Amino acid sequence: MRLILTLLFAALLGVAAMAAGSYHSMYTRLGGYAGVSRSSSDLVARLSADPRLKSAFADVTSWQRAELAKYAADYACKQAGAGCKPVMPNVALVKEPPPVSSSQKSAALSDLKHTLIAHRIPADIQFAIHRIVR
Repeated sequence: MRLILTLLFAALLGVAAMAAGSYHSMYTRLGGYAGVSRSSSDLVARLSADPRLKSAFADVTSWQRAELAKYAADYACKQAGAGCKPVMPNVALVKEPPPVSSSQKSAALSDLKHTLIAHRIPADIQFAIHRIVR
């Protein structure tokens, strides 16, 4: 689960390290809350459906996955200065996650790449995201 949170936050929230401008302009380019919310939901769905990451989502319900995606979108909105107030979801991070293997990390990065492409995230933002999560 730690890997999943890291990818979500780095991809959808931590894009602040971009040289492409302010949080707000980046957030606007991603489609505002609606765009970030769609991307975050898609990424959580891809990660949780990936058989290579099954162990990371073994104890996470569909409701908790939706809460995690909403939290990621709310956090991105807050970071952009758009006035959202994220509430930490109850995402069953109850036990210490197992170590993340290199194959799981590769699978998660592949899912992230497919999400960015599917949502037509601009190339400069994709590049910045990949630099952050590598």
